[in-house]
Amino acid sequence: MYNELFNTKKLHKLKQKDVLLDALYLKEFPDYDQKNTRLHTILIFDDFAYSKLFKDPYFESLITKNRHNNIITFFGTQKFTGDAISSAIRSQATSICIYNGFSPRELATIYNNSSIKGLDYQELKRLYNSVKNDQCLYANSKSSEVKIVDLSHIRKALSVL
Repeated sequence: MYNELFNTKKLHKLKQKDVLLDALYLKEFPDYDQKNTRLHTILIFDDFAYSKLFKDPYFESLITKNRHNNIITFFGTQKFTGDAISSAIRSQATSICIYNGFSPRELATIYNNSSIKGLDYQELKRLYNSVKNDQCLYANSKSSEVKIVDLSHIRKALSVL
């Protein structure tokens, strides 16, 4: 809704704009002339391996063009390779979070089929072997950053719900 209102230049004319500002956690709407003022859309697909959508050329095209349309896509899957996720979509991944539980063979397959850079497989394996529960190995292909990320704060936050 925000992007539609932004594109038609109707944001500042809203009668109840405070309601929309509060819902979007914004203090003010940006100027129309400012660069990158459209909000990002986040799509989350969980447990999505082997979905028929991955074989749909339109869906694959949509996912590979997302970053040009301010769309961020998250895929949660237990399988990263083969026909679980198409190579065209895998090649678009700029960040990967790898949780413990993969065999050395599966880890090697992830390494060889992803855009992880900045370290060789043996270094990745050494880091991965030190990942504990409530942690993941985070790899960013744009910055070549690879590190262990502690996620225990998420479990703590969820335990009070």
